[in-house]
Amino acid sequence: MTSITEKSEQLESIIGTMDNVAIALSGGIDSLVLSAICFAVAQKMSLKCTMFHAVSAAVPEQATERVRDCADRFGWNLQIVDANEFSDTNYRENPVNRCFYCKAALYGTIRSATEATIFSGTNKDDLLEFRPGLKAAENYGVRHPFVEADIDKKTIRELAPIYGIAQYADLPAAPCLASRVETGISIEPDELKSINAIELFISQKFFCKTVRCRLRSGKVVIEIDENSLPEILSNIRQNNSVEQEIRYLLASRFKTHPLDVTAYRVGSAFLQVTK
Repeated sequence: MTSITEKSEQLESIIGTMDNVAIALSGGIDSLVLSAICFAVAQKMSLKCTMFHAVSAAVPEQATERVRDCADRFGWNLQIVDANEFSDTNYRENPVNRCFYCKAALYGTIRSATEATIFSGTNKDDLLEFRPGLKAAENYGVRHPFVEADIDKKTIRELAPIYGIAQYADLPAAPCLASRVETGISIEPDELKSINAIELFISQKFFCKTVRCRLRSGKVVIEIDENSLPEILSNIRQNNSVEQEIRYLLASRFKTHPLDVTAYRVGSAFLQVTK
């Protein structure tokens, strides 16, 4: 069995072969750890590394706050950019391969700013899922150091304390806010902001580990981790103030939709085309 120290050394060896890298930094645990490792290597070797973080309505403000926190604390060379994905009608129409258009916009923006090799925080677990964004990465020659080192999400969390970001080691997965909108329903910036506001309201009120506000065809679904679900259901049955607040925060075209509260399920807003 390979130790965490050996995995760390393997990653540093892969990264150390480069002289200039640009990290696509979303603010999730994967890209945060990758950025921390690249920065550590840069302190030992002649490696130039720049972290690129894209801000838009699809990116939770909390993610940007984490990115700024790490950049300020460690002295990362951070570039905040707008990938302008909402200008692409293909993205806004929310097709089954929406992620391709999002990542193409992101990598295209990074490529226009630098000739450095682009790194992503993709790990080997991601390869088991339907990830259209990987095709965009291929088109832009993006490398995935975690995949190259055969590293999964669990190992990434174990690496976090080694590189000074232990406080984020247990950070829950947080896909972009566009992933909350059912395939085929158009992506609107104001609606993504309302989704984030609702998720923050519920998570702060009930201290939930996982909250997803899904905009579905004909209804709004609030998904909660199973440990928190009973308390929230009980609260809603006894007092409709929670539902009233959710409806207040909802974007206009969904305010009158039926509201359902259920257990969290990965990717339940995503409708993959099957043959």
